Amino acid sequence: MSEQEEKTMETKEENSLEEQETKMEAAPTEIEESKEIKPEEVKVQKYPRASFIGSLCDDELPHHELTSLHHTFGFSTERRDNIQYIEPNILLYIAGNYLVKLDMQNKDKPPIRSYVMGVDGRGLGAFVIHPTLPLVVVGEKGCDPNLYVFEYPSWEVVKVLKKGAERGYSTLAFSADGTKLASVSTSPDFILTIWDWENEKITLHTKAFGQDIYKVSFSLDDPGKLITSGTGHIRFWRMAATFTGLKLQGNIGKFGKIELSDVDAFIELPDGKVLSSTESGALLLWEGNFIKYRLMRKNKNHENENGGHSNENNEIMNPSKSTLLPHQGGVTHIMLIRDEKTNKGVAFVTGGKDGKLCWWDFKEIDEAEIDLDKTTDYEMDPVHEVVVGNGVAIRTIIRAHSKSVDKHALVVDAHGGIWKMDLSEMFTVKKNRGGGDAGYSLEVTSDVPQKLFDFHAGAITSLDTCPNDHFAVTGGVDGSVRCWDYIAKKELFKLSYGENHDLKNKNTGQGQNEKQKKRKSASSSSAAVAAATKKIVPEPSSVTTLKWAPINVAPDGRSVFVGFSDGVVRVLWRGTVTEAGTSDKNSNKWIREQVLKPHSGDVVGLAFSPSGNMFATAGVDGNVFFFIDNKYSASVGSSRPASAQGPKATRKYDPLGFLTLAKKDKEDASSHDGSHTIQENTYPTSLCFRQDGLALLVTCKDGRIGEINLNNIAPGGTMEKKTSTNKILKDESFELQLPIAWHCFKRPTSSSSSSSSS
Repeated sequence: MSEQEEKTMETKEENSLEEQETKMEAAPTEIEESKEIKPEEVKVQKYPRASFIGSLCDDELPHHELTSLHHTFGFSTERRDNIQYIEPNILLYIAGNYLVKLDMQNKDKPPIRSYVMGVDGRGLGAFVIHPTLPLVVVGEKGCDPNLYVFEYPSWEVVKVLKKGAERGYSTLAFSADGTKLASVSTSPDFILTIWDWENEKITLHTKAFGQDIYKVSFSLDDPGKLITSGTGHIRFWRMAATFTGLKLQGNIGKFGKIELSDVDAFIELPDGKVLSSTESGALLLWEGNFIKYRLMRKNKNHENENGGHSNENNEIMNPSKSTLLPHQGGVTHIMLIRDEKTNKGVAFVTGGKDGKLCWWDFKEIDEAEIDLDKTTDYEMDPVHEVVVGNGVAIRTIIRAHSKSVDKHALVVDAHGGIWKMDLSEMFTVKKNRGGGDAGYSLEVTSDVPQKLFDFHAGAITSLDTCPNDHFAVTGGVDGSVRCWDYIAKKELFKLSYGENHDLKNKNTGQGQNEKQKKRKSASSSSAAVAAATKKIVPEPSSVTTLKWAPINVAPDGRSVFVGFSDGVVRVLWRGTVTEAGTSDKNSNKWIREQVLKPHSGDVVGLAFSPSGNMFATAGVDGNVFFFIDNKYSASVGSSRPASAQGPKATRKYDPLGFLTLAKKDKEDASSHDGSHTIQENTYPTSLCFRQDGLALLVTCKDGRIGEINLNNIAPGGTMEKKTSTNKILKDESFELQLPIAWHCFKRPTSSSSSSSSS
């Protein structure tokens, strides 16, 4: 079943559920408007954090007592709405099990980070700041996680909200007056809960949807309404007083003729209509739970993005439908600018994966009408648009704190960065000839955006530390290799082999191999050895594994071996770290020393023999490739800077051959009954040389461990390299024939453990 069919089926199930709920409920009446909470009216009860620390799992260390966080690098671009201002120039965001406070008040010095550790210690899911009070609500992860209400800036727990989720919270929101809190839980329950947070009680809760919910928001104009959206849906909720009590009633949005879409963002208009995002880049205006129209750009006669041009008769040549979309790619942000004096809408601001910010006239969108018998689209152009930066994909936008002196916006780039853009929006009321209100005229001014932070885009797939200095190296799905000074708490430099693609579609590791067609190994013939030494032109790829070379491989401790998703292994040398502005061409950068191509897919494992004479790689193509230092000693690197050449240069490895683990229906030699067979999709996941260097342990995806006997090829073995190689190669294909002993391990169950102990 395709993803589209799954979404459609899920929506049909929810529609059926909604119809049943509607029939059962009595006619609703409006709920009373809540009054804004004043700080002095809040009852504060402070809880000691130690009282919430649960019992430890088997072999688990008490992390609250043993460790303290030194520093966090980077930012999670996958999280939605993961950054908010709590004071002017003071930001909060989640990093793992910590809520990070980023103080940027001193513009002449680096930002100061401080950390609030999660109470339960299982990770943080979401947080929200109270609209008027100095309170922060944090939703934790784990088994039956709690919501903790912290007092700012003391960070003492003053409220605890329980039983709102099974495994974690995906999104939180306060009502406009701050009296109510809404939370949505993650898989498997997806529960929408309305809290009387001051009294630590659940007011209402119900199943929100059957798939991920990205966002929940209360109406600014109606205290009884709220909206949720996420995978393949948007849902409009009302808290209604019925004959049987207060109920949550939800209507699923009907996409009708419009293609079903995930909904990342939405905003409610003062009259109750809703403007929402789509994956395609279009905007949808909802009236009730039906689409009123789809908003598109006007089809002007100009060059389109795919190369179309206007001819002499001003006709579009090679027109592309994508040129009519408000954004080229998914819309990820929508906000409404209001006139504070009248509460009327002035303009909508949208942001998308194309890196654009667009301003749209509110009055035209609000009052537009179409003939649904002829079209579903209404065409208009933005009144203003700005490109944040080349290759930027907007994930989140936040405005300056209400008390901030300067007016600006912070843009979280899904491709790894945070940008600051000075932004001023001035508007005046327009009058028509009869003196009536004709909307607003808007003037937007902005400076060139400044990139404040640069970090990995998406997951960090591998990390290692320098054997003789205070440096670390990381690699990620974005294809970048970054060097960090963890004492100075800063990134030193990076080298990227990837492109800013949609990270969800990139190959991120071993598991992706199952979704691809069967790939023919590049190492199945003698061409594999030639390919392993030829010069490789860098292509967009993800870092899948890396290892900092030990001292007996790189005596200066500066070389890193990096494996990529395209089967390439690159050896990078860390240049000298110097102050900015140095004239040394080899400083503050990675310098490529050697390139190998041992695999046709993800490289998943790297290992050096204890002596450093052998180097092995593993890939999802099912092969283990062996390399050997043909001189059995450190050789001079021709690509190394002159200052680094000599006895301290990194060893140069030559390909020796490969061993294929994936053999269809081949019986396991170690199995007496033939029950264990090597499956077609078996591939290694990690490697480790035995201490004497004469065997290699290989863990495999199917849970088994193979012990490869290297006595015939390893330096120090029973046979010389030249003689042994000829005897173990099969038909000059460079495929090695080496003995493998397979081992299967089963973890003992609790019952067997107790019986054995007795």
